[in-house]
Amino acid sequence: MEDTEDFVVDDDVFKEPMKKRKRSDRDQRFRAFPSVEQSALKEYEKLESRTRRVLSNTYQKLIQSVFLDDSIPNGVKYLINRLLALIEKPSLDPIYIGLFGSTGAGKSSLINAIIQQAMFLPVSGESICTSCIVQVSSGCCEQYEAKIHLLSDQEWKEELKNLTKLLHRTE
Repeated sequence: MEDTEDFVVDDDVFKEPMKKRKRSDRDQRFRAFPSVEQSALKEYEKLESRTRRVLSNTYQKLIQSVFLDDSIPNGVKYLINRLLALIEKPSLDPIYIGLFGSTGAGKSSLINAIIQQAMFLPVSGESICTSCIVQVSSGCCEQYEAKIHLLSDQEWKEELKNLTKLLHRTE
């Protein structure tokens, strides 16, 4: 078997080591899954980590060998670019799910039931509670964070003007 050396390359990708998550944070991310799926996800993370190490080592060795030659063949340039793209690619792209329905149809209640939180999003049997677009995303903290973007007076006036025009067109 060949001895391998790790070559150090002054590249932005390798300047900062990847931050390791604390074990408790990692376990918290999987708590919504059954134990069988939790172990599969943990195994996936281990495999991904090993794969990223192999990609990084391959990239470094390829760069090192290219520095020895004056001309870089197109195939090697392609490999370098592909390896760099794979290294920089996030492991999982976010998944967006849209939930649409009539007023009072139970969209907020459904989300509350899915995440097993009784009043994460406000609900009421009598009046509208979430009459605007709401974006919910997961996090690893036990505390919740909300960002509320309100319209300025000018934006409200513009919205009212547009709605009035739309109303008059349909009459």
